[in-house]
Amino acid sequence: MLYSYKMTLRFHLRYDRPDADERYPITLRITLLKQRAVVDCEMRASEKEWDQKTQSLRGNAQATKLANARLLELKAKHQAAYFDLLRQERPDLPATAANVKAQASGALPTAPPTLLELSQQYLLYVRRPAQDKEGNTVRSFITRARALDQWVRGELRKPNLLALEITQRHARHYEQHLLAAGKDPSTVRRYVAWLRQVLGYAVSEEQLGHNILLGYKSAQGAAKPAPTFLPAKEVELLWQAQFVQPHINRAVDAWLFCYETGLIWADYENFDPSHHLHKDESGQPWIRMVRQKMKKRKPEGFSVPVTPRATLLLERYRYHLPKFNNSNGNKYFKLISKELGLSIPLTWKIARSSFAQYWTDKGVDSETIAGMMGDTEAVVKKHYARIREARIGAKVLPMFNNLPGAEESAA
Repeated sequence: MLYSYKMTLRFHLRYDRPDADERYPITLRITLLKQRAVVDCEMRASEKEWDQKTQSLRGNAQATKLANARLLELKAKHQAAYFDLLRQERPDLPATAANVKAQASGALPTAPPTLLELSQQYLLYVRRPAQDKEGNTVRSFITRARALDQWVRGELRKPNLLALEITQRHARHYEQHLLAAGKDPSTVRRYVAWLRQVLGYAVSEEQLGHNILLGYKSAQGAAKPAPTFLPAKEVELLWQAQFVQPHINRAVDAWLFCYETGLIWADYENFDPSHHLHKDESGQPWIRMVRQKMKKRKPEGFSVPVTPRATLLLERYRYHLPKFNNSNGNKYFKLISKELGLSIPLTWKIARSSFAQYWTDKGVDSETIAGMMGDTEAVVKKHYARIREARIGAKVLPMFNNLPGAEESAA
């Protein structure tokens, strides 16, 4: 064993610093891990007054007893400081001789923030009115912060985990934890992004020196699911369906209106015909809105022409479309999907992606579809619609007759 992990505390006279009366400063020497730190006890003694063996001043005078009591108190204070450092387990402040000295004197910096403390600080920051976040966005942030809290307290069992202890290995472990809990890859990416954003916030607030997860890419980021839509035949089933419960029929009509117009649930809820329904010079009705999600990025909004079937739905409800909250709508959609035996469960997003796919199949370019949906062309291509064989065939196959070798193959 090269050195001991046990700390020793010994008093010594500083013979190199005598005063005019040949009295020397009494110091406390801290030895730990082959390192030393010296503490001035602010007391002096002559060589005759000091007993190195008993580590105390000789004599029974009241002043001597008080001085020895102060020395014992100083020793106990540094012993307690050593145990405090061991208990805190701060990676930035290990239990060394110098840190024991600083801890006892109160010179150590305050404890760095824990990951959970920073998560709550960042949550308060993004919820400030100045951030102008939508209600749904804030609620998603609260969910992400709660998931991180559950992982740290439940899975890691380290509620006092410091932010500066986080490594990329922690991020990988968090991903696996979320996947095991049944989260889909896109949700996992958002939750891990919250962890990265929390550390980035700490850096901007100068509570951390750097963000270890800066540039970190989730292992779940490679797989991109293809856009999902409801086939046209099944859309027709919805148009023909009649249910006993009136509220189920209203849910079907709400979904179909979103299918005809490309609206997502939040915009459907905000849709007011008296404000958002307009007619052009030819009398064609248009919906002109600013998407709730794109108020900052696309304040000019979007315009989508109202189809004849969408007009029928508006007239059916006398321009007061049925409204219900998101959770109830999804519950009704599950019942409808099961009752009609649809190939995929209905959701508000499926209505929007089916809208995009319908017009893509009709030959409308993605830029125009993006203009109707209030999104960018890249988002439409990536998440909502794809070019299918029928459209490719309609464009390309007629050209085959003019290609080299066409006559030979026909013969």
